[in-house]
Amino acid sequence: MTVFRELFLHVGHNFTASPLLQSSLEQSRSILAEQGVHYQVGNVMIPIAFEGKKTNGISQDNQHKKTLALDLPSNGSCDRLLLSDDALFNMLATDPRQLYLNLLREKFEDGNIQVFLCIRDPLDHAIAVYDHLVKRGGYYGAFSSFLERYNTPALVHKVLDQLLNFGANVSVVNQSRHNNGVLSQLNSWLGLAPGELTNSAPDLEDRRLTPAELEIQKLFNRRFGRAAARFVSVPLCKELPMLQPSVPHLSSEKLVAFLDRSREMCNNAMSLGVIPESEAWYVPSDLDAARFFTLSSEEGEFELSQEQINVLARTVSSRIRRGML
Repeated sequence: MTVFRELFLHVGHNFTASPLLQSSLEQSRSILAEQGVHYQVGNVMIPIAFEGKKTNGISQDNQHKKTLALDLPSNGSCDRLLLSDDALFNMLATDPRQLYLNLLREKFEDGNIQVFLCIRDPLDHAIAVYDHLVKRGGYYGAFSSFLERYNTPALVHKVLDQLLNFGANVSVVNQSRHNNGVLSQLNSWLGLAPGELTNSAPDLEDRRLTPAELEIQKLFNRRFGRAAARFVSVPLCKELPMLQPSVPHLSSEKLVAFLDRSREMCNNAMSLGVIPESEAWYVPSDLDAARFFTLSSEEGEFELSQEQINVLARTVSSRIRRGML
């Protein structure tokens, strides 16, 4: 049995560049091993990472559950274990009995547990999550309704509180504070020399949808669910990748309500004293946020270019001809 004296957990949260970090970790596996770090990842992800593509860490095959048994092959030189999975954040946030943390303590009774948590400014994060839910997840709810339920800073507060009570050493990095990404921060957290983590994965992130594209995608989502992405957002993002989207339409009243609630959630989490001021969330003033948004009813007017119309007409008509609509 392999005995690890230290556990490193990168726990997300979502939409903070975790897939790119995980690709970098997999591509740097030999470098990590030289430093005594065993990076555990699901076997189905390894070839994807080595092709320079982004991976989803270990969540797809629940490899972290197997890892906790610690029955891992070892060359005897690795005494530190590294896990990376966005699902760990959700697991911690929705585990009132702290079953996962108790399992960690059972397996690492005398070991050090280090946690790397990435956050993102609430407004920026909410827009990214909503866009993805509509674009790929079949979601068709209004942006204002989504904002009313957005609670990621509160979940961060909950997770941090649990980790502190558990005795873990937590490092928090705000992706929004680092224009070049958080790879260098992850590199430092692991105690590696600057630039040791490699990253040959291209930026494969789709652009966000424009307000008009979002509205069209939602209408198709109502009828076809997730499958609607194949003939709306996928071709639009692939064929018009350089199109610069604006933020979704939102009324002034709904925006102010979201900002007020975000400030409260962020202040509560900051009171724990874990998040450095340099990595703190930024919630803009009502006036600054209003400049960022097109403040209007979500039932307002939308614009499509001729290029967008051509892409949609071509993809939808193709599926009609094949009897798929």
